[in-house]
Amino acid sequence: MNAGLVQRSQAPLVRGGRRVEHPLARTSIVAPYSVTQGYRWIGDAILPPGEKALLVAIFKLVDSKTWRWPPKTGDGGGSAVADLALMIARSVRQTRRLIRALEERGVLAVADRRPFRSEYQILPEALRELGEAGKAAGIADRAERRARHRSRMDAADAALDQREAQGEAQGEDARHEAEGEGEDAGPDFDLREDASPAPAPAAAAEPSAEPAPDALPSWALSAGRKHKLEPALVAGLVRSL
Repeated sequence: MNAGLVQRSQAPLVRGGRRVEHPLARTSIVAPYSVTQGYRWIGDAILPPGEKALLVAIFKLVDSKTWRWPPKTGDGGGSAVADLALMIARSVRQTRRLIRALEERGVLAVADRRPFRSEYQILPEALRELGEAGKAAGIADRAERRARHRSRMDAADAALDQREAQGEAQGEDARHEAEGEGEDAGPDFDLREDASPAPAPAAAAEPSAEPAPDALPSWALSAGRKHKLEPALVAGLVRSL
């Protein structure tokens, strides 16, 4: 394809007058790409919604070999701006502006057949460039979003690891503090060599000489008889407590 396929159309010389047309506006060409590939490029192209909708509407009308509507210049067919406006649900004025925008992008060449219907030529090389540029931009955008997501995930993992490390450090500190308190408390008994042993409990006092029966209290005599013990022994035991 020659360089004229991507040549940009020019603005009208006089407002409302006939535009300076693209060199290929009245020339039938043979598109070297399939219609399927053309639809893919339109889908990948980064365009405002109105321009993309109009480009799809025109592409649905063009011939599969020439990407032109009508297939041959001067044949009956083509489409009026009002028809295209109905297809994309826009006003005639808005649709005319969208046609001019696509011409300025170099992807569309329009042969002005007033007062008859205009003829439209999709320029294959320009559409390819537009689609590939949009696809590359989409790939770069997805890569950037993945990088941002990966960065956020790495930051979250680092924060989680830091919190876990702090929790483990606090647990170690608490354990060492508890062990230190246990060591400071020391044993409950004295391990010093010069420490004297604790005094043994007082032994029960041996009963003194057997007192005379008259000196024994009556409760001793009664308990002795009841338990068949010597009253003096009972009295001695009670007094030793």
